[in-house]
Amino acid sequence: ERKSRSESEQYISECDDEEITLSNNLSFIGKNGFTKWNKMAPPRNVRTRQENYVSRLPLSKLPTGSLKDPIDIWKYFVDDTIDTDLIEIQAFIELLYYAGLLKANHLNADDLWKTNGSGVEIFRVTMSLSRFRFLLRCIKIDDKATREERLKNDKLAPIRDFFE
Repeated sequence: ERKSRSESEQYISECDDEEITLSNNLSFIGKNGFTKWNKMAPPRNVRTRQENYVSRLPLSKLPTGSLKDPIDIWKYFVDDTIDTDLIEIQAFIELLYYAGLLKANHLNADDLWKTNGSGVEIFRVTMSLSRFRFLLRCIKIDDKATREERLKNDKLAPIRDFFE
């Protein structure tokens, strides 16, 4: 009886072990090295847990509930204490116009601020990408409820109230 295996037998044994480990793995690792993707889809016939049901929607505890006019609501959130000024807001709106002019309205904002030569320099010079994203999250100037009716007569309807 042989007690030690030859090198080729050990190599074959190690390869077999690796194959078993790879085939038993139930997920893929993403390109970033830590995102895990399951190979199998989650089961579809599972009941939603009771604690995951939303029984009532949360209400705002701010005193804006009594305000009905959009201008009054705007003035409540954007007052003289906010860390921006008219010049920055105008620059932000001009960048939006310029993105539309470049037909870049469906591009990711990262692409407009790239420094590898494919970005647009005026975006980087005007303001930082993080400031642009912050203003974009904070400023909403369209009323979705009346948009369709206003668009029939006025192509600038989503922003007209803001400038008048």
